[in-house]
Amino acid sequence: MPQTVEYKSGPPTEDAVFLACLYVPKRELRGRGIGRYMLNQVLADVRNKGYDAVEAFACTGSEGAPVSPLGFYLKHDFIVKKRTDEFPLVRKVLR
Repeated sequence: MPQTVEYKSGPPTEDAVFLACLYVPKRELRGRGIGRYMLNQVLADVRNKGYDAVEAFACTGSEGAPVSPLGFYLKHDFIVKKRTDEFPLVRKVLR
């Protein structure tokens, strides 16, 4: 993904599937498990296809950014791989 090199915390590693966007845009729908459901579906699909890891950029400050907050990923057992700006790179090992 060419744009990922523009992030100071990037780019993602080549051994991981990159999750470009996971975001519930309507505030009134957040906190109802929709993001968790979407993430679990993605993780299951990635795991079933034999990949070992997923990486994504998380958000620490920009409310309008189309990525999930860092706390969301940490809650789902991702770790911070690299944090140099408001969009840290997070990783979850699947195997």
